[in-house]
Amino acid sequence: MKKILIIASILPVIGCLVWWATRGDEMHSSARVEWKDQALEDLQTIDTAASIPNFNDLHEGWFSQQGIVMADGSWIAYRSKCHKEDPNINDIFIGRASDGKWYYSTYHFCIGACVILMDDRPESLASFVKEHALVEFDGKSDDCLRSTWNP
Repeated sequence: MKKILIIASILPVIGCLVWWATRGDEMHSSARVEWKDQALEDLQTIDTAASIPNFNDLHEGWFSQQGIVMADGSWIAYRSKCHKEDPNINDIFIGRASDGKWYYSTYHFCIGACVILMDDRPESLASFVKEHALVEFDGKSDDCLRSTWNP
């Protein structure tokens, strides 16, 4: 009887360890990689030498689903996906900015990046980068799938 109790108490622990070891890397899921590839392709066409790209439907003149214009005139064109929109994709934000650099973040911007509208208009690209855990990357590699923010 004692052996049965020991085995019964160990089996769930072993089961959890096996599940954890085989669950895969959620940050590099095939759905997330596909989304990243499409976002990079979409953002390749952004001319960072231009003043401000034509972002559709700018809310209050500074925010849209395609880009954010900071108070100082700097901007970032972006694509964002929230895990609430697609449970197969962990939060991801990829942007190409007026400084010519590429950025990514795993900050939780929520559906439609609505968290950005909860704050005041960002003063500058530098302040937006700092406040939302954006990290620079090369605009090509899978580096942008890494975590930048831990809630």
